[in-house]
Amino acid sequence: MNQDRWTAVKDNDSTADGTFYYGVKTTAIFCLPSCKSKLPLKKNVLFFDSYEQAIHSGFRPCKRCRPDLYPDNTPNQQLLTRIKDFLDENYTLPQCVNGLTERFGISSSHLVRIFKNKFGLTPNELVRTNRVKLAERLLLSSQLKTIDIALRCGFSSYTTFFTNFKKTTGMTPGKYRKGGNL
Repeated sequence: MNQDRWTAVKDNDSTADGTFYYGVKTTAIFCLPSCKSKLPLKKNVLFFDSYEQAIHSGFRPCKRCRPDLYPDNTPNQQLLTRIKDFLDENYTLPQCVNGLTERFGISSSHLVRIFKNKFGLTPNELVRTNRVKLAERLLLSSQLKTIDIALRCGFSSYTTFFTNFKKTTGMTPGKYRKGGNL
């Protein structure tokens, strides 16, 4: 794993930003993998899984690549991660999106805006997508009635399930179960 991280540092791999940080022992500075600063000696490098781990280890953020400004370190991003985790764990509950603003202390419009900016979907769209994916798996792997699948996936009615399933997959649940156009 450290060899992969070292390669990312050597190559200034921006796709690794946020997945780990590296610190230089001789300067007590930590950076993003994409930092364009002079490459340190490998023996002087430590890897950290999180921003907090680097800070706790006594390193300070680089002034060139500014890992302190990296999106995953902002309070909003940490909040969004907690909200997404909550939705990923509870999407089968019929009203899981209701009450997010109270639960996490954020206004509805702000939540939708920053959530969509980070994940490309609104909280409702994420839940709907997760529900349809579960329904697809259940349609192919179980003998449950379609209405039972709809309710198990968190849809409040068969009509809502049918509409969302068809909109997402392009076919009805029955046609999907039979293999669609495959």
